[in-house]
Amino acid sequence: MASSVTRKRFTADDQDVKAPLYAGVGVPEYWLVDLNANVVWRYSLPDRDTYRSVEQFHRGQSIAPQLLPTCLIALDDLLAE
Repeated sequence: MASSVTRKRFTADDQDVKAPLYAGVGVPEYWLVDLNANVVWRYSLPDRDTYRSVEQFHRGQSIAPQLLPTCLIALDDLLAE
């Protein structure tokens, strides 16, 4: 699941409300895409209402869904201007 943020600032919903809800129902992986800051956060390893792993990715890096590890996505393409 991915959530794209195009607002100038995140709201509490983006990280503090949605992520715990998704973890609580067992969503295995949640990407939060901030198009303004050119950053992608990957939340994984859900444990009750939290994710045990939160990684941050930037331009120049690649990311792959954990269920499709050979499906690399260049962040330069994902965060295209």
